[in-house]
Amino acid sequence: MSYEMSFLRKYLEITKVFAKAKRKPVYIECGNVMFLDSYMIESKSLENLAKDYKLNTLKLTGGLDYSKVRNSKTHLTYQERLYCYNDVMILREYSEHVYFNYIINDKCAYLTNTQKVRHAMKQHIISGGGSIRRIKERVAQLYPASKEYYEIYFRYLFRGGFTHSNRYLTGRILKNLEGFDFTSSYIYVLLCGYFPMSQFKEVPGEDFEKYRNTHCCIMYCEFINLRPKTQHSIESFSKVIKHSGIRKDNGRIISAESMHAMITELDYASYEEFYTWDECNIINLQVARRGRLPTYVIQPMIEFYKAKQKLKGNKERIIEYMRSKNMLNAFYGCMVTRLVFRDIDLDEDGQWVEVAAKKNYSKMCNNLLSPFWGIWTTAHARRNELFLLSRLKGVAYSDTDSHKCLAKYHDYNIKIIEDYNKGKV
Repeated sequence: MSYEMSFLRKYLEITKVFAKAKRKPVYIECGNVMFLDSYMIESKSLENLAKDYKLNTLKLTGGLDYSKVRNSKTHLTYQERLYCYNDVMILREYSEHVYFNYIINDKCAYLTNTQKVRHAMKQHIISGGGSIRRIKERVAQLYPASKEYYEIYFRYLFRGGFTHSNRYLTGRILKNLEGFDFTSSYIYVLLCGYFPMSQFKEVPGEDFEKYRNTHCCIMYCEFINLRPKTQHSIESFSKVIKHSGIRKDNGRIISAESMHAMITELDYASYEEFYTWDECNIINLQVARRGRLPTYVIQPMIEFYKAKQKLKGNKERIIEYMRSKNMLNAFYGCMVTRLVFRDIDLDEDGQWVEVAAKKNYSKMCNNLLSPFWGIWTTAHARRNELFLLSRLKGVAYSDTDSHKCLAKYHDYNIKIIEDYNKGKV
């Protein structure tokens, strides 16, 4: 789209732009005509787009010599014309798929899988006789009180999956490893985990033990003389707010004389397994009522999961399986989609500029999903990963939902995993 837009702007008046970054438009509007970037929507080459959607036209290869200098009068051979023709036909057939499956029914074009997932949630609400407006009003009450608090929570409280190597094995060539993966880690958490279902309120820090097993907790803590218990360093230096006397392990914290961090009750449980300390001063503690995610999130996710499982292992329908899997993963993507406070636009001279978002913070909170649900999704998944890491032997590397272990500990680790699956550990 960035190339096409540079051409179109000479001939058409661009009335609206939506861009992920400067010179990276997702779509543009020229009056009543919208131009969509198919690659931004699908993240697929033309070749894979044609294969995945089983279009009638396939991408040709080797039809053009890209080193040849051309202009509008350059003669094209039959093979070169066919190459260009197929490129256009693939996009035509794909646009027909979008039109007949989405635009004609929903009166809009979905730019990402997360938008399709949000549509499924809305359809579930409507079919059940619910009010999208009232649900959004309730969810807005779960948002941080201000834009500043929102940014602080995502800067310091939100963490992704744990991805790191054993510091005593780093830099070595290892042989005879085996891997263990969680099945559908984030989906399991969304279906079975608990999440903040009320506004957070401040309570005395000394009451943490009273609330840690019954409420969702946001803790702003100071750790004094933090020391490691294991060979694994779990906290990211980027999440440390204040510190002194830090020892780092490739961006992770080994030890600290003093360290301030913002964590959930789930993170604190992992801290207890991987660190020890002289003092933990809870400077600020906020708690919210726990609950399961609403049915408009759970039920569509179950339907997508059942569809994926029916296709799993069917080699003839591998493309449909991958599409279902991507849609399922988009549920997690919805949970951690961030509010954008700066828009990318074109100025009067046609130059890319960053401008303040047109919506204010309160209007941005008009949503079906609380940002805290995304924070607790990763916190639960990370807790499961680290819980197992603290019990397995010979773990060389961990990545979000998996552990790579030295095979000599196979029997021991298999027993741990079997007991874990049975809920015995």
